[in-house]
Amino acid sequence: PDMVRGIQEEKMTKFSCCLIVVVLTLLSLSSAVTIDSRFPLSRDGVRKEVVKYNEQEWNQLRSRLDLSRIPFAFDEDSWEYGASTKEVVALIKFWRESYSWKDTVNMLNTQREQYSAVVEDMKIHFEMWRPKSGLALTKVVPLFFFHGWPGSFLECGKVASLLTQEKSSPRLQYVVFCPSLPGYGLSDAPSKPFSIPDIARVMNTLAHEVLGLDRYVVQGGDWGSMVAWKMAEAEPSRVAGIHVNFFGQGPPPTLSATIAAGIGTMLGKDSWLLALGTKCMKETAAAVEEGKKIILSETGYMHIQATKPNTVAFGLNDSPAGLLAYIFEKMHAWSHHDGDVYKRFRPREIIDNVMIYWTQQNIGSSMRLYKDYLSNVVVGEKRNKVDVPFAGAVFPGELVRPPKCWAEYDFDVKKWTLMPSGGHFAAMEEPGLLADDIHAFVVDHVQLSSPKKQAKKHATVEL
Repeated sequence: PDMVRGIQEEKMTKFSCCLIVVVLTLLSLSSAVTIDSRFPLSRDGVRKEVVKYNEQEWNQLRSRLDLSRIPFAFDEDSWEYGASTKEVVALIKFWRESYSWKDTVNMLNTQREQYSAVVEDMKIHFEMWRPKSGLALTKVVPLFFFHGWPGSFLECGKVASLLTQEKSSPRLQYVVFCPSLPGYGLSDAPSKPFSIPDIARVMNTLAHEVLGLDRYVVQGGDWGSMVAWKMAEAEPSRVAGIHVNFFGQGPPPTLSATIAAGIGTMLGKDSWLLALGTKCMKETAAAVEEGKKIILSETGYMHIQATKPNTVAFGLNDSPAGLLAYIFEKMHAWSHHDGDVYKRFRPREIIDNVMIYWTQQNIGSSMRLYKDYLSNVVVGEKRNKVDVPFAGAVFPGELVRPPKCWAEYDFDVKKWTLMPSGGHFAAMEEPGLLADDIHAFVVDHVQLSSPKKQAKKHATVEL
């Protein structure tokens, strides 16, 4: 009996020691990453942002919609010449008779968290999504989601919800920030030319100096992918990972890629000149040949916005029907569907996005980014490789579908996924696929500094 009692006491002692270690570990980690309802208002310079509703403005908008002058079209169903007259007229009717901007504003103010901070004399707005519980045993992942044109921070909602509610677990939790780019959404417009590197600088300042984050993951599509790239290029020690669903850099500025691009442009991907070329050369020729068709059919808007954005802004800022047609046509052309765009976007989602541009009157400032960035692009400019884990998700309906070797020239590619469905607005079209890909990348390839170390410096993981 004494021997048995001794063995039992020894087991209990070991169990007690293990239990103490576990409890101390949990207390240490939980004190470092406790989800605090005060954050981010506990940070200096951050304030609550309220989306405003103005009844008079809404009534004026409805009056303008009543007075819409619909242009003549000999085929009202066709998208061949741009926006379908029939579809735009139907959306105008929905906007005027069935849509409620007040409901959307109420949702944004009560169901989502809106904040802002002043960075470089501009108000920068961001939406924040919290994880479902307050304790993480290993990782708290701050993730920034950047939209593009003609989108807004609203694109973020479905993916942010999936990451924070379904993908978060006791061992890994996401805190998602969805900023409005300068000149977009609820952020101020720059008062001077402002390009992608400038936006990246502002966003790094927001992340580190304002919110106090030492390490964070960045994700983006369209312009957002370029912002993510430049953030990592400028602050590789702070950006723990880059995930994009758009790749805008183009082929590498190498001799072989230049030759392949020339062959693809002039002779096509099946030219005999590529018979002895590398796999990357063949893929480059094919991508460039396909890109040539896109340039001829889908980039007229870009040439206007990169040269004379203010001219077209007069019409779009003054006519809600014109603004709707301009944005809706891009959502139709750039999404992945079988002809029925409403399989990708509900009418309310389309109008919500248009209303952000209409109420903030920033369609002009959003388009100026094309001129500010493309005016400073130097053909053949040296591109420095960014030594940060990188993942690319290529959706079949995207305008540009580059080969992996293009990304490998610029980034440390850890994951490259060819998606089965979805297009340019992937976060709205296929939020599940995008969230799954982001999560798999973070789990397998992203290394964040320990929560304890991070909290020691900034207390920012008290989210």
